[in-house]
Amino acid sequence: MSRQWLFLFLFCLALLAGLSPLSRAALSLRINESAIRVLFEEQGSRVILPIENSLAKSTSARIKIEVIDTDDASIVTVEKDYQIKPGANELTIPLAMSLRNRSDNARELLWYRLNYSITPIFGSAFDPITNVVSLSEITPDLFNVSVATARKAQPGSAYRVRVKTAHPLTAKPVAAVNVTAQIKFDGTERPDVILKQTARTDANGFATIDFQIPRQVEGDEGEIVVTATHGIVSETSKEDVEVDRAVSVMVSTDKPLYQPGQTLHARVLMFDASRHAIAGGKATLKVSDPESTMTFRADIESSRFGVASVDWPIPENTRLGDYRVEVNLDDDKFEDSYGATTVKISRYDLPNFTVNVKPDRPFYLAGQNADVEVRADYLFGQPVKRGHVRVVRETERRWDYREQKWKTEEGEKYEGDTNSEGKFFAHVKLEAEHDKLKDEDYSRYTDLTYAAYFTDPTTNRTEQRRFDLRVTKDAIHLYIVSRVRQVRNLPLDFYISASYADGTPAACEVALSRVWDKGKAQTEAPVQTIKTDVHGLAKFRQMLPNDPNSHKVSLIFRARDDGGRTGEHTEEFELDDTRAAVRISTDKALYRDGEPIRAEITAYPDFVTLALDTVNEERVIQSQLVQIKNGHASILIPYRKELTGAVTLVAYALSLDKYDEDSSFGSRAVLYPHDRDLKLKLDLNRETYRPGEEATANFLTRVAAGRGAESALGVVIFDKAVEERARTD
Repeated sequence: MSRQWLFLFLFCLALLAGLSPLSRAALSLRINESAIRVLFEEQGSRVILPIENSLAKSTSARIKIEVIDTDDASIVTVEKDYQIKPGANELTIPLAMSLRNRSDNARELLWYRLNYSITPIFGSAFDPITNVVSLSEITPDLFNVSVATARKAQPGSAYRVRVKTAHPLTAKPVAAVNVTAQIKFDGTERPDVILKQTARTDANGFATIDFQIPRQVEGDEGEIVVTATHGIVSETSKEDVEVDRAVSVMVSTDKPLYQPGQTLHARVLMFDASRHAIAGGKATLKVSDPESTMTFRADIESSRFGVASVDWPIPENTRLGDYRVEVNLDDDKFEDSYGATTVKISRYDLPNFTVNVKPDRPFYLAGQNADVEVRADYLFGQPVKRGHVRVVRETERRWDYREQKWKTEEGEKYEGDTNSEGKFFAHVKLEAEHDKLKDEDYSRYTDLTYAAYFTDPTTNRTEQRRFDLRVTKDAIHLYIVSRVRQVRNLPLDFYISASYADGTPAACEVALSRVWDKGKAQTEAPVQTIKTDVHGLAKFRQMLPNDPNSHKVSLIFRARDDGGRTGEHTEEFELDDTRAAVRISTDKALYRDGEPIRAEITAYPDFVTLALDTVNEERVIQSQLVQIKNGHASILIPYRKELTGAVTLVAYALSLDKYDEDSSFGSRAVLYPHDRDLKLKLDLNRETYRPGEEATANFLTRVAAGRGAESALGVVIFDKAVEERARTD
């Protein structure tokens, strides 16, 4: 062999020797670790192992799977021989794995590791493969469970629990999780009340469970235990729920003003937290004088309509003053079981005439004084043509119960006789009050109280009328009404209410400017000019430039109407930096039957998914999940017959671990107006009666639909003159 051929032979031999490992590596087995899955299913746990066989033929392999816990201990080992076909293979390897009788919970699995090895059974058909993978990357069935509920439950009403299951790392929903929910109310004199329901999470990882809270619940709170199970994985969440026992106790009397010797007729209505009448409710009614000394006491019991009544014969020697009528339920299971009203006991004679006062303006701006017209009319309608009038400024007026007389501190006085038309004009000076109001920073106006005394010289009777004169800084008053908490990363959202100083709505233009205090100087930047409607209302919703150095936004509001009347107001808004917020708005507040509700949801931060409930009369009539994109979502709620009366939309986040529960909640109330009132028809046997004659009345009650209804009826008969006396005394 020549030297040239020898060199060529050695070169080729070296080349083949160098390529041999590369070819062997290319023709072998490979694991796609990104596709490995460990599944915890109801039928058992298993490992999905994807293997790519690049060999030209099937090969036998021994596969060993081992799960290692955080203490480096092996909790399960599987070793089995498999035939690996050429190409892609997906082997399913059962795992006899269980978390029962172990202290570890499902979240601990995230820290476990999967150790796998693949070795050839015969010779060296391929290179052995071994590696370790964290279970956190390959366990889509692991989940956290979140629970959202109302804080309070009313006995006898429905109660909803919402459950969400999602992967603890990726937050992807975990479907087909079995959920068991239990609410337990401890009993003392009665057995414990235990309610149980089951559900299964849907494709979005949500489950909704409804309970009906019994009326006989004794305890003041219950415990909610939600257990979610998927294969060997089980997670439990616990929440507390309060039993809402707040009741409504309404106390009314047949009139507001009594004389000693008369009888006070009191009527009590009792309703529980679910707005049902409290039948057989035992209560105590007390009447106390102005010094809180009890003057009357009676035990009462409500009817099946929740109605109770009692009469108090007022003794002749009762001292005059304001008396308080209080009712307390005797049952400890009710919270805030209290109701009260106040009546006046006074000696009086029925008036022969009434005093009428008419100021020349509804309010008075700086530089304006008041002209007040005073006149009197007999009860039969004719004017009192002659009289003496005294108008007095009352700086303080109070009834001294101990001395049984009025104590009044008076200011300036205006006095004289009526003119030929029976009128007297008092020219009231207001300069000093304007100056005093000008120096007050907070007050926008002040009401000055006066009394007009009219004496009829023919009978020497004097009657009075008290009235107010309003002194104001501005003709237009602006009030800012905010329904939501202002969050830095959401638009400012509030309503503007514009009214004249007498309270009537003001349709006007309102210019908004943002202000900053920089040292002693103040700078302004125009924001927007908006118009209030005929009701004096306007809505502002706008994202203002963010100032990271300030937690406040100050706005100046300047109003002007077509008549040139003006008003100015400054409002400061606190911005919330840390907490979350959910807001709901609708296209309108009033809807006709058949109209759907179009709603917009704004959320910060982006919750991705919110639960939205449509509630009517404390009953959820529709639930849905809302996907939030870039902090917004638009929803159309189709009309259904259950949308009647007051309807509330409630949106809330189920993952509350990072956020305050109050922050992850938003609501909006709308109205589908419906006539739901009882119809009462009264027929008297005649139109007029003489003193001493008996009146007969027939009553007919019907529901709004027209059919007759059994009801409880209260009747009050009052004297117009007594009503007038109560209004002026």
